This record gives sequence, structure tokens and C-alpha cells, in this order.
Amino acid sequence: MTVPLRTIVRPGDPPIEPLKKAKTGPPEPGVYLPYGSNMSTARLRKRMPSCKPLGIATLPGHALRFHKRSRDLSGKCNAFASGNNNTVIGVLFSFDPAERAKLDEAEGVGAGYEHEMVTVINEQGRCRR
Repeated sequence: MTVPLRTIVRPGDPPIEPLKKAKTGPPEPGVYLPYGSNMSTARLRKRMPSCKPLGIATLPGHALRFHKRSRDLSGKCNAFASGNNNTVIGVLFSFDPAERAKLDEAEGVGAGYEHEMVTVINEQGRCRR
């Protein structure tokens, strides 16, 4: 997507050309790396029906910590930066960003979980943010 920058126009400058008709379409899909029970496509689709598995990916320099208890008393985990050779394995999914709120509510974003932009390595050895 191209975003025009602001320009200061001075007297005598040529007029700024209006933007040409921009192409519009659906938003670009989001990418999510769940670990634990959310790696199940069937489970994740209950919260984000548009999700599509893209393959296995690893999150280097992170470790899972099972340090939370859910309302149903099951154990919950989170990936923490460990700064060493630990790696978290997950399944990379694409999804419609409009569905993120439902997942955030179910996962407890803001109450122990937060969004974080990370770099993962896919099955082909390529990095992806």
C-alpha cells in the first residue's frame, strides 16, 4: 500500500496531482503462531472460522512456561523470550483480521496475554514476521 506524504505547497509551486483511484479489497490476512491447544485447526476455527494452516514454524529464543491457571482450572502457558537456544514450535495460521477480537477475548488478551510481533522460521527455513 502506498501512502502519500504531506507536502508543504508554496505560492508558485505546481499543484499536487490528486490520487488516482486506489484499488480496494479485503484486508490482508493476519498471521498467528499458536502453540498448545490452539494448534488444533478445529479448535481454532471455532474462534476464527477463516483460519488456514500455513505449516509448522518455530519461534527461536523463546520457551513455554506453564504458569497460569484458567477459570476451568486447566493449565495455561505463554511463550517467554529466553535469550538462549530454546525454541517454541507452533503452527502458523492466516486469518481474517476482523476475527481477531473473538480470539483475543477467549485467550484473555489484556489479562496475562498480549500481542507481540515476532520473527518465526517456517518449514522451508525462511523467516517471517
